[in-house]
Amino acid sequence: MNCASFSEALIESELFGTKKELSPAPTSATAGYFERAADGSLLLDEIGEMPLALQAKLLRVLEEGTYERVGGEQALKADVRLIATTNRDLEQEVAQGQFRRDLFYRMNAMPLTLPACGHGPRYSAANTVFHRTLRLRARRS
Repeated sequence: MNCASFSEALIESELFGTKKELSPAPTSATAGYFERAADGSLLLDEIGEMPLALQAKLLRVLEEGTYERVGGEQALKADVRLIATTNRDLEQEVAQGQFRRDLFYRMNAMPLTLPACGHGPRYSAANTVFHRTLRLRARRS
């Protein structure tokens, strides 16, 4: 899920789902990304774009393993592996008050920093994959 592509109001519904009465189809509740990713993985792309209010709700999911649908009161279990990406320096965002410190430390369990593709062909992850693919094809022909 790309956190930068949704409005603040919509991102909460997309992540947590909506209660039956608030759903576009009022005959059933709408499942959010956490519910659909149950027992699997959820990728939150551009986590640095997530509004502070929603960061607090995400922190609750990580700490307690539960969440509520928008408009709901029933706690639902969240059993997902969370993977988050960003092009921002989240440590700097924390220092500026743009990203929650507690959420940053909770999510920063296994950081992986990749150089940007534009920092020369030698360091480009995309370039590495491209060249490995070329070598494999050359061996096959």
